[in-house]
Amino acid sequence: MSEILEEEARTRIELNFENAVDEVYRHNHSIRLLVQECLDNRKHGEDDLNDREKKSLQTFANALYSISFKGSQRVRKHGIAQAFVSELERKLRIPEDIISYKKIQSSRQSVDHREKEATRYQNDSRNISITIKSFSDLVEYLKGKSTMQFLDEIGEVAKIDDIKNIIESIDEVEALPGQPVKDSFAVIVEKVKILPQDLWKKETVDETICFVYLNNKQYLFVGRFMLMESPLIADLIHRALAVVLKTSIKVDATLEKLLSFFSFRLNISARAFFKDFRKYTKNIK
Repeated sequence: MSEILEEEARTRIELNFENAVDEVYRHNHSIRLLVQECLDNRKHGEDDLNDREKKSLQTFANALYSISFKGSQRVRKHGIAQAFVSELERKLRIPEDIISYKKIQSSRQSVDHREKEATRYQNDSRNISITIKSFSDLVEYLKGKSTMQFLDEIGEVAKIDDIKNIIESIDEVEALPGQPVKDSFAVIVEKVKILPQDLWKKETVDETICFVYLNNKQYLFVGRFMLMESPLIADLIHRALAVVLKTSIKVDATLEKLLSFFSFRLNISARAFFKDFRKYTKNIK
């Protein structure tokens, strides 16, 4: 491996290491302690790291790589990802192959893709909002077409895999005895400071985009119209984001807080999401 690549990787790691820790800390408060334990040579054996810690280190590596090469064409240099991983594993004093260079490459490509797509989706949203600007427009639309046709015309503002990756990037919280385990989505709900009972309505809300939980099933509704049912929360978020961004139909306040978290992580501007001068709140960043 080229000494030049190794030196470049080492330099970029040193320059951006703390920024990456801060970035990951926003959604994984255990990362500081884990990184420090690695630096203190307390995680030098593969058996010293459990699956959750390995996943956290991969997430950290993805963030560090993304920050280090943001806006740089050097990210395309052959061998730079391998050199980066080797130097990072050396700095963290962890075994080889804990961090995947292929995953940090795909993570960087995903960020680049989302940044480009966010601009295109914001432009697209202006066109569709002219047609479906309000609930009344939707009522007129559905006189001649189905809800499935509506969803097809609305399209998407992110790939479903991007939504899943955001959820999966949040570590589950290990439970104390007598307490339920908090899965990744439960941690997100807590992070954005909403209550599950406020998010999941027992019935539809007039002229409003909302989530409904009824008969052990999860639904996305707009007013009285059921747009979709899915056991997967990522599916509902995927569709709800598109409807919110590409129309001006009122959205339930609790659902809006949840969707703003995903909108922020997808690099969609606050202006495009809120359609006014509000900013993303600090707790979602």
